[in-house]
Amino acid sequence: MRFVFVRHGHYAHGTDPDQGPLTEHGARQAREAGDFLRDAGIAPDFVVTTGTARTRQTARLLFAAMGRGDLEGHPLRKGGFTIAGKNFDAKVAEWRALAPTPPETLLFVGHGVSQDACGKRSPGLLLPKRTHGVVVVFEREADGEWRVVRSFGGSAP
Repeated sequence: MRFVFVRHGHYAHGTDPDQGPLTEHGARQAREAGDFLRDAGIAPDFVVTTGTARTRQTARLLFAAMGRGDLEGHPLRKGGFTIAGKNFDAKVAEWRALAPTPPETLLFVGHGVSQDACGKRSPGLLLPKRTHGVVVVFEREADGEWRVVRSFGGSAP
């Protein structure tokens, strides 16, 4: 089982915080995240995003960059990653349960709080703080523990 976290691309600040679209740089970050996953041979088979426009747009651009076309036919569910009240394992299990069949590779596109939760789950993980376009790939070990197997730090403007 793999869990892939992607932080949404940079978005237009000053717009509606939930519905602000990605900037050109943010769209490039989403495509770079898709290129990273494609080049690593990681193909998500179920996608969860938050309800914001920027996470959903990031997911669509990421899939297009992977050569998987639009997300039509791929589940795109609204979800959220909160540190308080839900631990990492419980949230991943909750999202997996949304899929019609248990996914081999679950992709979640979220926000900075999710990036922080991934960092807390793997204290040795070195990622730029609060950087848009970050990708973290976790694999579940036989003992049930999560291990980071790959990461991508996003790109600067």
